[in-house]
Amino acid sequence: MKNRRLAVKALIILVAVVAVCMVFSGTVQNILTPKVRVASVKNGKLNRSVSLTGKLQYSDNEDFYFPLSGGETCLITQVYVRAGDRVEAGTPMFAMSYQDPAGKRKNLLDAYTDALEEQLEFERKNGEIRLNSREESYAKAYYALQDAILQEAEARRDAAVKNLLNVTDETALDEEERGILEKVRAASAALDSARRAFQDASRYNIDEEVWSQIISKKQMEDKVAQAEKALEDFEISNAAIAQVTAPHAGYIVEVPVKTGDSYDGISALCVMTTEGGNPQIACEITDSDLNITKGNTVSISTPHWGSQKAKVAGVEMNRDGNQVALINLRDDDDVVTGFGSLYAMSSAEISVKVSMEVASNASLLPSSAVHGAEGDRYVYVIHTDQAAVGSKTMKVEKVSVTVIAEADGTSAVREELSYSQVAYMEDRELSDGSRVMEYLQ
Repeated sequence: MKNRRLAVKALIILVAVVAVCMVFSGTVQNILTPKVRVASVKNGKLNRSVSLTGKLQYSDNEDFYFPLSGGETCLITQVYVRAGDRVEAGTPMFAMSYQDPAGKRKNLLDAYTDALEEQLEFERKNGEIRLNSREESYAKAYYALQDAILQEAEARRDAAVKNLLNVTDETALDEEERGILEKVRAASAALDSARRAFQDASRYNIDEEVWSQIISKKQMEDKVAQAEKALEDFEISNAAIAQVTAPHAGYIVEVPVKTGDSYDGISALCVMTTEGGNPQIACEITDSDLNITKGNTVSISTPHWGSQKAKVAGVEMNRDGNQVALINLRDDDDVVTGFGSLYAMSSAEISVKVSMEVASNASLLPSSAVHGAEGDRYVYVIHTDQAAVGSKTMKVEKVSVTVIAEADGTSAVREELSYSQVAYMEDRELSDGSRVMEYLQ
């Protein structure tokens, strides 16, 4: 009986020792086995995004001037437009008035009246002078030659400004430049014709006293005509500056003047687009590692309507030599509405996000699961063996991969690894065939 009790006690001790050994061996195994995170590989496409900052600009701009008669200055009494406004042809933009228009009108009228009285007094004193046909022909040819000389000089001056006087090949010229040269040729031909006509008229002797009378009469006629035109130009200009309107449809880019400013007719009242110009968001992309091209979809963050989609209209170099992506806008589209107006966009830094597909039909996995350097990239694919008693054994296989693209912590590889599991974030270095354990959550 005593021996039996000793045998039972020894058995209990043996079972306890075996259990302790089993626990201890498992703990040791756990300590020695690398721990890893496990990720399932998926097949699909990988998109990559880049955030850009854009500024509002306008394409095809031009300065808008309003010339004033006689080099006068006037006062800007109203400014009806601001940057970002869309105008149509005839839309009122500014109101101006001459300073002391009544005094200006009186001075011009007095000058015209004086010139007219001088002409009438000359006619009264020399009314008995009558020109014969030869004298009239001579005077006509003389003044025609004078006009032809002035017109030819003006045409050549216009050509000289464009460096066209010594051009030998006109095929490379544009339509405007060819038109300038055509005016030079026409003026030269007219001058030659006027010279021949004057030479023909010069065969007849003209009395010096008669010629002096002809010159005086012509000078007085010109003086009256100039005074009359100055008065007419003033009245037309005075009426026009009361409401200065847009010359064509377009967008207002900049308004450098304000109510109360003086205006001389030389500086620009505003900058506006040509009829085909439009507002754009310009994003500098020189340092971007994405190949942004025309047609790429972008997401524009607006303060009132959230994120709005748009398309890249083109890529070009700006004046600083940097590449910029251009996004065309309309004054009524959702992006502009989201900011409130183009005027509100003028001073805003505009957040633009470009998202592009950088890989398709690829195996997608965490970037931290890809090891090695360029030309020798690899992952550890996990293989699991299920034991009969319910436990499982996980081992890794080193598999070489080709990385197509990476974005936001995800890598796309060319090899087909769909439905595989890979190890990543291991707590120690792995090797081909290593046994691993998954981190407990």
